[in-house]
Amino acid sequence: MRIGIVSDMTNVSRIVELSNEAACLEHGMQFCDGPLHLEWAGRRLVVVHDPRELTPGLLRGCDIALHGHDHRHTVEMRGQTLVINPGESAGHVKGCSTVGILDLMSLRTEILNF
Repeated sequence: MRIGIVSDMTNVSRIVELSNEAACLEHGMQFCDGPLHLEWAGRRLVVVHDPRELTPGLLRGCDIALHGHDHRHTVEMRGQTLVINPGESAGHVKGCSTVGILDLMSLRTEILNF
């Protein structure tokens, strides 16, 4: 099973919103406000945009936390929670596009540069 997390961008124009809506319809996706709590492959995940939202209370009981916002890829442990920022894929930082891959069984992570 794979998950793709797309973070929002500040000051998104209506044209982009319409494009996102069309993509959601075509690919069966949906956008929602965070925090988003998920359970997959026996792992409890929380997804937010801004890492400042990852309070100890929000992380409690979570195996994995995913965030974005600062466009820097990081993989770190906060207590018992693996915290991942897959990095930059929106084109804001030229030449630094990355995607994060996480194996939910082993919790092995990989950051791919493209």
